[in-house]
Amino acid sequence: IEAVTGVQTCALPISLKSAKECGIPLDRVLVLDSANHQRGLRDTVQPERNYLKPAYELDWARPTDLDTLEKKPICLMFSSGTTGPPKGVMMSHKNIVAQSLTWQATLRDSLNTATPAKADKDLKNFKYGIVAHLPAAHVAGSQGYFMNGTMAGGTTFWMTKFVLADFLHYTKKYRPTHMMSVPSIYLQIINSPDVTDHFQTLVHAQVGAAPMGPGLQGLGQEKIGCYLNQSYGLTETSAALTMTPWYQNDTTGGIGALLPNSRLRIVNDNLEDVVEGQEGEFLVKGKIVTQGYYNNPEATAAMFTPDGWLRTGDIGLRRDGLFYIVDRKKVRHLSMQ
Repeated sequence: IEAVTGVQTCALPISLKSAKECGIPLDRVLVLDSANHQRGLRDTVQPERNYLKPAYELDWARPTDLDTLEKKPICLMFSSGTTGPPKGVMMSHKNIVAQSLTWQATLRDSLNTATPAKADKDLKNFKYGIVAHLPAAHVAGSQGYFMNGTMAGGTTFWMTKFVLADFLHYTKKYRPTHMMSVPSIYLQIINSPDVTDHFQTLVHAQVGAAPMGPGLQGLGQEKIGCYLNQSYGLTETSAALTMTPWYQNDTTGGIGALLPNSRLRIVNDNLEDVVEGQEGEFLVKGKIVTQGYYNNPEATAAMFTPDGWLRTGDIGLRRDGLFYIVDRKKVRHLSMQ
């Protein structure tokens, strides 16, 4: 399915070519018209068919049994795990819903717990709005913007491609209250002389996908005028695993606290739990954890411990209730390639 917001001309041929190479019937490549108040889901073989109309509704599977919802892949998000060739991370209905509900519960907790003494912006009257600019092919875009934005009950204004000048224009035009991005984009904002009052409506900002040092984080907060908190997760965990509450101003370089409904261990090379403050590899269990990599049993086997814990490959520690990432586990890199 291709979401079209003004880029159909260049994106559609690529989508059709990809479908042919993957053996996907071309009548299963659909064009979603959503720009300029359009509402259509068109067939690329027979364009007159609009699948938003009952007469042309596709016969999609609608599973309701728990086993299928938990195990059957409904989405593939490709990730290299920072090294090696890309691998298709299998995401189930369970994964996506669990991540959405976890994020929503954390947001609600932040809004309900916040007091003027704990936050520099009014969280009590918060209304969700975001300018989406990360690619939908990345878990941050698909989960962070599509799913989490829907759960938050607000509006997502989607850019076709990130260009800083355009992003600043849309930010000033649509007045978002929340921002979620990556360190490289925050760095562009920090270094841009064109940034003035563009972010004055922001209540909170979040950064993920890569570590951000305390110095850069502080500069980012100063430039955008609100708390900028770090989060941590993987494609294999359906996005966020840890996050700093919105009302906390943590500038220590930490990645926040563990989100609800997941378990995290920090272990040494013998898979033994380390003591508080000691470095080790993060292992994860929970409803947000993938079943594995598509058609890649070797990589899937290497990703899990014998008792079913996901090996993140990230080395970190826990201190004062917060987690910190310090390195990547090089041995795992070799075994995953």
